[in-house]
Amino acid sequence: MNLLVENGFDINPFCGGRGVCGKCRVKIGGKLPGPSRSDSKILSPKELEDGYRLSCQRAIEEDLEVILDEDGEITGLASGLKTDTKLFPRFKKECIHLEKPVLNDPRDFVRRVHDELGTKNISFQALRELDLVNKKKPFTVISKAGEIVGIEVGDTKEGFFGLAVDIGTTVVVIYLLNLKTGEEIDVKTIYNPQRRFGADVISRVNHSIQNKDGKNELQKLLLDGLNSSITDLCSKNGIDKDYIFSVVIVGNTIMLHTLTGINADSVARIPYIPVFSDFLKLKPAELDLEINPQGEVQLLPSISGYIGADLVADMLAVDFHSLKGAPNMLIDIGTNGEIVLGNKKGIVACSTAAGPAFEGANIAFGMAGTGGAVSEFSIEDGGNAQYKTIENKPPRGICGSGLLDIVAELCRLNFIKPTGAFYPPEEMSDWQKSFMTEKNGAPAFRVVGREESDNDREIVLAQKDIREVQLAKGAIAAGINILLEEAGLNFADIGTVFLAGGFGNYLNPKSAAAIKMIPSELEEKVLRIGNAAGEGAKLSLLNQEFEKQANKIKEITRYVELSVKPEFQERFVSAMEF
Repeated sequence: MNLLVENGFDINPFCGGRGVCGKCRVKIGGKLPGPSRSDSKILSPKELEDGYRLSCQRAIEEDLEVILDEDGEITGLASGLKTDTKLFPRFKKECIHLEKPVLNDPRDFVRRVHDELGTKNISFQALRELDLVNKKKPFTVISKAGEIVGIEVGDTKEGFFGLAVDIGTTVVVIYLLNLKTGEEIDVKTIYNPQRRFGADVISRVNHSIQNKDGKNELQKLLLDGLNSSITDLCSKNGIDKDYIFSVVIVGNTIMLHTLTGINADSVARIPYIPVFSDFLKLKPAELDLEINPQGEVQLLPSISGYIGADLVADMLAVDFHSLKGAPNMLIDIGTNGEIVLGNKKGIVACSTAAGPAFEGANIAFGMAGTGGAVSEFSIEDGGNAQYKTIENKPPRGICGSGLLDIVAELCRLNFIKPTGAFYPPEEMSDWQKSFMTEKNGAPAFRVVGREESDNDREIVLAQKDIREVQLAKGAIAAGINILLEEAGLNFADIGTVFLAGGFGNYLNPKSAAAIKMIPSELEEKVLRIGNAAGEGAKLSLLNQEFEKQANKIKEITRYVELSVKPEFQERFVSAMEF
């Protein structure tokens, strides 16, 4: 596995290479090595016979032919609500043509530029560039906050771009925007390269603690992924990297620590205190980020160790902190389930360890929202299963929204008990039994038959998978209830429930309510806003006034630590039931 990753191949070791998730399976061509203990436990006899092995468990002892499953392009995780703002970027780019100097006007060239543009200072780099430019011809001046930071030959004011970046635990989204027009030029979505060290942030922090160069490895992987994406976006759109001046980055608190090469181990242990949480402004060279060297990288503020800049960006996108009337709720479901509640009068927030089930990890056939992922599922009268896949491709696995739909149907049609256990065969009808099979000796529900799947495998939902859903939905439901009690509110008091995250683009609120992840009283109040974190980052990129708004959100939001609430564990256990 390590050899594949080091050479740029995309592998899914959600378990961090411990041989328990099965996501890094590859097909071995030619001479077939015998299966390891993990291979035999995770893979089916048919898969073993066909030559599949877990790459994380395979040592290279001789030349091997390795055939990778195509992962597919990530779909839908970048889209969401669209908002408008006036353009007020941090940088200005203006073309000027200086008047010819005369004897009775002794102003130096720097003063002439200042007088033309109203600037006050100039960087040494820009001074050197001004020295080299032909001052008899038009040239372009780049300034920021009244300081000239760059000079370019000719009229290049059209070459004025920025990036808004949402660093998720599973997926990274990079938006390329025109800072002159506000237009979104392109967007690129990649898997977070750090996933080779585990699907969740704690596994990655543990890697940095247990390995001398672990912190640097995490940072390099992430920055390499960002720089590669910047290269691709610029090449595709015919843009010089030097025309990218501003970058705004959001993400959870641990992701921002790993991006900057700061130890995040204090966030992973009690009392969960980050090294930094305020708004940061960095030079590109400080991150080795491949944009204009005179540009700037901004990191939006976080609220706590587990309420990050991505939640602040979510709130920016819907103007959460300025909304009047009834208090509103915002839920961002990812590896953590982050919940905020309030309005302009005040906001409370909490974070629940929902686990990465809805992002494909810890689910036998779980996958991200790529082509072939089952995203919708239902069973019609008469026992006919109906499903949809992303991009209408042959089914390869199950993404988060499909997972919710399947479990909701299992509840509705009495396949599973309120405890989450499958009913025994003797308590099922014949049509129900036709859906049942086994996975590792335990009962499992057949979602897609082998003949319909893209990879000649039955796609099933196993008993263990249902337990993972229970843990995730139980944590989110308990967090909602605790937060309402903390604010002294009930369901009827809530105005709108904003459901954020790429997962929220596909999630069916009816299914979420059916499994009691979201209270049924709130089902009709749900508004899906997709990747609002990316939208908030874009707003801050285009209009620097949002920096003040982000800081205001940080100031008025009170974080509630659920682990110190004696009632949380009781609520969590109760909320696990269906």
